[in-house]
Amino acid sequence: MLRFYARVGCGLHSVLLPGFGRVFDWQPVLIDFLKAFVPVLLLRILGPLPGVFHALEFPLSGMVVLAGVVIGHVFPLYFSFRGGKGVAALAGGWFAILPLECAAAVLVFAAVVGIFRRVSLGAVTVAVFLPVFYCIRAAVRFGAVDLLPAAALLLSGIFILWTHRANIGRLLRGTEPALGAGAGGGTGGGKDVK
Repeated sequence: MLRFYARVGCGLHSVLLPGFGRVFDWQPVLIDFLKAFVPVLLLRILGPLPGVFHALEFPLSGMVVLAGVVIGHVFPLYFSFRGGKGVAALAGGWFAILPLECAAAVLVFAAVVGIFRRVSLGAVTVAVFLPVFYCIRAAVRFGAVDLLPAAALLLSGIFILWTHRANIGRLLRGTEPALGAGAGGGTGGGKDVK
């Protein structure tokens, strides 16, 4: 629904702009989160399913489903392969797989956005933080790191950095719009940073 506003995308940054942010406007972010969270959580609860995933144990099956959801989100057929940046969808799927690590990532995201007023900076910070935090926590708790989730988190982080490459360029140039700049306000034209 936010996609129909001329200068505003439908990502998290857009719903935080002045004039948006009402409960109704949070629906796109919530839907993006839930479309990955629900299927991955169902795989976690139900275990291996007959058919395609019968040989894949959780969390690998959840990661496969998450990858499909995120690819469909970022490259949707019905929007000429021009979708979101995948943050909310990845967050939803990873929350179902690694809830404690993701809860810590939400705190980091909130702190970065609260201090620097840049949603994209929060997203790329979490993209780097989450794989590192997972590895530290796994090493401390289990004495070893499971390479499959570590590699998948690393790939997820690289993917977020890739989808945010224009935002990173604006951050480095100091032209990324801050929260409160308004749709199209500030420099950067109100680009979507979901």
